[in-house]
Amino acid sequence: GHNPTRQKGAAYKAIVQSGAPSLNSGDVIMKNFVRQSPGVYPPLWAAIAAPLTGWISPQPIFMVATVLNPLLLVGLICLAWRAARPAIALRTWLAFGILAMFPTLIGSIALHQNQPQILVSFLIVLALERSRSGDKITAGTAMAQTASIKLYPFLFIIVWLARRDWVTVKWFSLTGALL
Repeated sequence: GHNPTRQKGAAYKAIVQSGAPSLNSGDVIMKNFVRQSPGVYPPLWAAIAAPLTGWISPQPIFMVATVLNPLLLVGLICLAWRAARPAIALRTWLAFGILAMFPTLIGSIALHQNQPQILVSFLIVLALERSRSGDKITAGTAMAQTASIKLYPFLFIIVWLARRDWVTVKWFSLTGALL
């Protein structure tokens, strides 16, 4: 039968045995979190990733994430600058963004643990920046991709519905349906 506790325990064991940098056998807080927290990722990615586990170990994925995540954070800061259109130069905004993000617990822990939240945050800021710039297709597509990774970005559709931004809603819906 279906036993979520057993599945979460097995998932934790698999992650620990994989050598993931974010978890180790002494990490009691994370162990309890994995056991007690509900699944927050849509099943789409579990279904896609499951067959790959026999072909590739998690280590190459972690190595790619280790390189990609800092770049995504820098990209996120640059996109936020484009969306905010501040009166300061990009290099100044970027310097402040890096100083605010990388040394903080939020930024450093996310980087250390290669959290998918970094990609989610990048895609959310990309979608919002593209929406503000009038690129409704990219905005809707990016937000749908984001909602396929984490469920809560789906709530951003409320903003586009309230604005009667039907093109963005359409592309969000089409992309989401295709995923």
